Amino acid sequence: MLMAPYLLDRLGTDRFAVWALVSVVTGSLGLLDVSVRVPLIKFLAEGDAARQSAIATNGLVFLLLVAGVMAALFGAASGYVTGWLAVPLPLQAEATLAFGLGVAGLAVGTALSLFPAICDAHQRMDVT
Repeated sequence: MLMAPYLLDRLGTDRFAVWALVSVVTGSLGLLDVSVRVPLIKFLAEGDAARQSAIATNGLVFLLLVAGVMAALFGAASGYVTGWLAVPLPLQAEATLAFGLGVAGLAVGTALSLFPAICDAHQRMDVT
C-alpha cells in the first residue's frame, strides 16, 4: 500500500500503467506452470535417493520446458503486446523491455521452483 503511491509519483501515470500491465501479463502467463511443484513434493518425499534424483531431474526438465514455452509465447507476441494493450507510442520500446524482463523473471522463477519443492519434501516428516 505504500509502494503504489510512491511508484505513481516517481513513474507518472503512463509508466505506472505499464508496470501494472506487466504484473497482469506475467500473472496470466504464470498460470502455465500447471502447479507442478505440489505433486513433486509428494513424490520427492516418498522416494529413495536414486528415485528422488530421477524425479528431481525430470521435474527440472519439465519446468525448464514450461519456462521455455512461456518465453517463446512472449517472444512470438512481443511485437503485438504493446499494441494490444494500447501502450502510448513513446513508451512502446520501454514497455517491451519491461514486459521482457517481467517474463524473463517469471520463466527463471518457474524453472527454479523445483528447489523449494525439494526443501518441502525433506520436511514431510509424515512420509520420510
